[in-house]
Amino acid sequence: MQYALDDVYYLGMLYETLCEALWDHGRETWLSDDCAALVSEESLRKAENAAIEKVIRACAGMDRVSQSVAASLVRWREDLARRKDRPREWLVSTEVLIELARTRPKNQQDLSAVTGLEKGTLKRRGEEILGVIRMSETPDPDFVALPRPTKPDAAQKALGNALWKYLGEVCEHEGVPTSAIAPRDEIRALAAGKRNLRVLSGWRRTFVGESLLERVGPADSSSP
Repeated sequence: MQYALDDVYYLGMLYETLCEALWDHGRETWLSDDCAALVSEESLRKAENAAIEKVIRACAGMDRVSQSVAASLVRWREDLARRKDRPREWLVSTEVLIELARTRPKNQQDLSAVTGLEKGTLKRRGEEILGVIRMSETPDPDFVALPRPTKPDAAQKALGNALWKYLGEVCEHEGVPTSAIAPRDEIRALAAGKRNLRVLSGWRRTFVGESLLERVGPADSSSP
């Protein structure tokens, strides 16, 4: 119990120290804006869908039926996790879900051959999993499969590297961790033409987003 208390012992002092640093630099709105964003309906909705989208993106490029199976399996897992009040990965791992979508087992014997599927899960949930697979092997007419992601060309890769380097220089000069502004994947997305990004909204846009956009140029009108 003591180790758990030790983990939070200094949080109050750390909060006060960080708040003082923000106020000294005129950045107090950074904290209020980010806290408000964390509890916004949009953020909560994104958090709920994050695990679903992770599996669906991982299956991009599979055939339409396999992607339909993946979408159904991951939603089944989310519902099960809520009902059982258990972490989703404890029930069925993401890697196993992807393998189930790829192989689409037809019976218990096929299911038992799936790498990573625990015997206890096979015994308790095997028929349920097979039922989800069977039901989703006929995709809804409006189901759209995701294409396999394309690799960036040399120019896009160079732009992403240049933007990342520039962001690092700005953050170092301002004494701000790069991780507080944007992960590298987001900068790659910016280089690829995406504009619906956190680095281009709120205080981050003012801090560095606008100058990043100047280095990118106009976006493709088809990019979100």
